[in-house]
Amino acid sequence: MPAPSAFLLVAALSATTAHSTQSLVQPADESIDLGSLIEEGGAVRLAGGTLNITGPVVLVTPWVDAPIPFTALGSHWLAGGSGEFEIELQVDARPSRWFAVASDPHSATLPRLADGSGNRAFGDEVGTLLLFGADHATRWRARLSFSPEHGSMTLDHLSLVFIDGSDSREYQGQPRDDGYAKPPIYSREQWGADPPQCSSDYCSVTHLGTHHTASPGAYDSQGFDDCASNVRGIQDYHMYTRGWCDIGYNHLVCKHGKMWEGRAGGDDVRAAHDGYNCGSMGVGALGYFHTPYNDMPTFSLLDAYAELYAWKADQKGIDPFGRDYYVGYAGLMDNIYGHRDVKSTACPGDLLYSELPELRQEVDDRLGGGTDIWIYDNPSAQTRGPWTIGNTAPGRYGPDYLFAGTDPGGRDLCYWSHFIDDPGFYRLFAWWPSGSNRSPAARFGVLIDGDLYTTTFDQQSGGGQWNSVGTYWMPRGRVHFGLANDAAPGDVVIGDAMMLQKD
Repeated sequence: MPAPSAFLLVAALSATTAHSTQSLVQPADESIDLGSLIEEGGAVRLAGGTLNITGPVVLVTPWVDAPIPFTALGSHWLAGGSGEFEIELQVDARPSRWFAVASDPHSATLPRLADGSGNRAFGDEVGTLLLFGADHATRWRARLSFSPEHGSMTLDHLSLVFIDGSDSREYQGQPRDDGYAKPPIYSREQWGADPPQCSSDYCSVTHLGTHHTASPGAYDSQGFDDCASNVRGIQDYHMYTRGWCDIGYNHLVCKHGKMWEGRAGGDDVRAAHDGYNCGSMGVGALGYFHTPYNDMPTFSLLDAYAELYAWKADQKGIDPFGRDYYVGYAGLMDNIYGHRDVKSTACPGDLLYSELPELRQEVDDRLGGGTDIWIYDNPSAQTRGPWTIGNTAPGRYGPDYLFAGTDPGGRDLCYWSHFIDDPGFYRLFAWWPSGSNRSPAARFGVLIDGDLYTTTFDQQSGGGQWNSVGTYWMPRGRVHFGLANDAAPGDVVIGDAMMLQKD
C-alpha cells in the first residue's frame, strides 16, 4: 500500500441531529493523531502542522472512522505554492469508487461570517459535495496527489464536513395555480429543510437559470429517499460550510423527474445561484453533467425542467425563445439560460447545457406557442453506438446525416424525443438520402407509453422526401422515435430527419 498521507486533517464535524450540520473548524479540538498517519521522507515533510511537498507524490490515508454516520461529505482546504493538487475521497458506502473533489464552481473560497465574527477558515478553497443518497457511510479515506511546478507546495490543512441528510416524507399533494398548472413540487417541509437564517428578498422573475449541483454520487440515487437526502445535504453544505443563510437554488430536480422547493419564501424570492440572482429563478439538477462523471440528463429530468419553466413562463409572461433585460445581471440575457452564460463556470455541464435549445422548444410547446408540425434533424438526435456524420449523398435533409453499419440484432440507435401536451392522433414521417449501399430493411420505431411500434423501409429508394412511418394515438407525455441498425449485414442505415404532425 502507498505510504500513509502526511497531512493535518481537521474534521469539521456536524451536529449529530439529522440534516443539521454546524461546522466547527477548530484544529486543536479535532486534529488527527499525526503519529498514526505520517511517514516523512523523500518529498514529504511536516513542519509546524503544515505539509511541505518538494516533488511529485501520491499520499493515501488509511481508513478512518467518521464522527457520525453520514450521507454527504464536503471538504475545504488551504494549500499554497504552484503546481497541481488533487484530492480524491472514498467512503465505505461506495468502497469501489474514488470521488474526485474539484473546487466547487459556485463558491471559490469560504467567506467571512455574515455577522463579522471569527473567520471560520476564511479563504479556504471549497470542494464539491459528495452525495450518497439515503445510504449511510461510517468510514472514509483520502488520496492526495501533488505535482509541484516550482519549489514546493504546502497543505496547511484539509477539513471534512460530515452531513447526515437521512429522514424523508413522501409527497402528499400540491395546490395548482390558474393558467399552466404548477407541477407537483416537494415542499421544504416534505423534504425536511432547516429553517432559513435570514429574511427573504423579492424580485419579479423574468429569467430562468439552469444549473447542476456538480455533486459526485448524486446519479446513484434510486428514488425519493435518496434524492430528498441529497437535497438536505446540499442545504446543510450551503448553510453550515459556505455560510449562506439557506440553500442557494430556488428549485431542484433529480433524474427521476421529482421537483423540490429550494430557497424559502415562495414565488419571486431572491435566491443565490448565479451571482446576480435578482429576477432569475435558479433550478439546480442533482448531478454532474461534464467530465469526469458525465452524467447524462434523463428524459424525466428534462421533463421536470420543462414543467417548472412552463409554469413560471406562463405565470410571468416569459418568452422561452426571448432575450430580455435581466435586472440583477444589468444586461440582456436569454430568458432561459445556463449559469455559464453569466459567469465563468462549466455549470450546468456540457451535457445539460446542450439541451437548452430543445428545452426552450419544449416549454414553448407546453404553452401552445408552437405549430402542429415538428421537424427533428440529425444534429438534435441522441445516439447509442458508433454513428458517423456524412454530407455527400444527394437528397439529404439539411447539410448532413448520420449512418451506421447494419448488424442482425444490432442495438445501435439514432432517436429523438418529443413531449405530447395535447393528446390525439399524430403522423410520423422519416427522411433519408437513398443509395445503393442502404439497407432494404431499415427498422424505424416509435415508443409510446412503454409500447414499441416498428416498421421497415427500403432506404435504397424513397430518398429526398418525407416517407410516412404511420399514424398513432399519443397520450400526454414523452414519446421517442428513430431507427436501429438491426438489419442484415453489409449495408448502412441512415438517420437523417423525422417529422411529427398532429392530425
